[in-house]
Amino acid sequence: MKDSPLTAMLKQSVHPNVITAILKAEAKGHFPLPLKYNYMRNEYFTEIHLGQPGQKFIVSFDTTWLDSWVPSSSCSFSSVQCMIRNQYNENKSRTSIKTPYNFHVTLGNSDLAGNIFNDLLNINGVNVTSQSFAAVSEIPWLFVYSSFDGIFGMGLDHYDKIVPVMWNLKKQKIIDQLVFSFHFKGDEGSMVLGGVDSAHYEGNFTYFNVVNSDPPQWMVRVDDMTLTRSKNETIKVCKSGCNAVMSTGGSQIYGPSKDIAAINSFIKAKDLRYTGHQRILRQSTVS
Repeated sequence: MKDSPLTAMLKQSVHPNVITAILKAEAKGHFPLPLKYNYMRNEYFTEIHLGQPGQKFIVSFDTTWLDSWVPSSSCSFSSVQCMIRNQYNENKSRTSIKTPYNFHVTLGNSDLAGNIFNDLLNINGVNVTSQSFAAVSEIPWLFVYSSFDGIFGMGLDHYDKIVPVMWNLKKQKIIDQLVFSFHFKGDEGSMVLGGVDSAHYEGNFTYFNVVNSDPPQWMVRVDDMTLTRSKNETIKVCKSGCNAVMSTGGSQIYGPSKDIAAINSFIKAKDLRYTGHQRILRQSTVS
């Protein structure tokens, strides 16, 4: 017998405040789920199940990805980046349907490739039927450093053979609106599919137009950026305006090298030797 969403969250040691917020949102017709944080405080992820009976996967809901994928059981034993992950086996699911379509994305000099399937998706106790996704047998080496099994894309566009999970949630009347929201806080967070959780904000929202791009992205125009360390210590970057992409799949800040160098110097970040990254001192307070 499958655990209820409440029991499942308790077993995952989800904080009671997060559970309360999720249950409140659920009563309003939204679809909430808890998020965990891991791997050098760099990734938020959640647990899903694919197939019947369900096969467990840890996935990142990423706004910069167009498509959804998990590793396939047909990947090579020599592929470390595949062997360290949970793998989808279509032969172990009574509801699996293999489509005639292939999936392929080039990442640098490597390929993310496999086949597209339709199967039952279960997220936090809620079933989404005929959800399409790629089961990949080729995974680039760069993913060996990630703690998730796969990615569920929340991008503005999508691959024409993979229907986004948001569309299926709306079509199957699980959510009321094509809206999603994230709440990130320390080691835990939450995501609401179909709306927002009023417990995490006050006042009214400010809306921004999405900048046209190819491919379409969750990109907005920024007029400028000002950093203040004290009343007499202020710097401004992106002085002539710049475009910014909203990403839920990582914690890094990217930008023109000149501006990033100025920011790192201002906040007194320390260079992490040989990694090309910076570390911010805990005592630094910047607004």
